[in-house]
Amino acid sequence: MNLKGKWSRWLLDEDPHPASHMEKLLSAMGAFLGILGVMMISHSVLGGQGTALVVTSMGASAVLLFAAPHSPLSQPWPVLGGHMLSSAIGITCVLLIPTP
Repeated sequence: MNLKGKWSRWLLDEDPHPASHMEKLLSAMGAFLGILGVMMISHSVLGGQGTALVVTSMGASAVLLFAAPHSPLSQPWPVLGGHMLSSAIGITCVLLIPTP
C-alpha cells in the first residue's frame, strides 16, 4: 500500500475491527465506574495521598481491560500478576528501607 493509501485509511478511520458506538460507550462507562470504585475504596483506606498512586495504576489497567478486552495485556494473568508483583516489591521496600 502506498503512502497516500495509508494516510487516507488513517484519516477516514477505516478500522479493520470496528466497534459499535454502544460497545464504545459501555467500555468507557465500565472503565469510569471501575476507576471511580477504586478511587472511593482507596480514599477511605489510604487517605488522599495514597489514593493518587493507586488510582493511576488501576486506572491504566481498567482502560486496558475495558477498551481492549481481548488484548494479550488484558488477560487475567498479566493484570493480576503485574499488580501482585508490584505490590510485593512495594511492601518489601517499605519493610526494608527504614527512612526514605
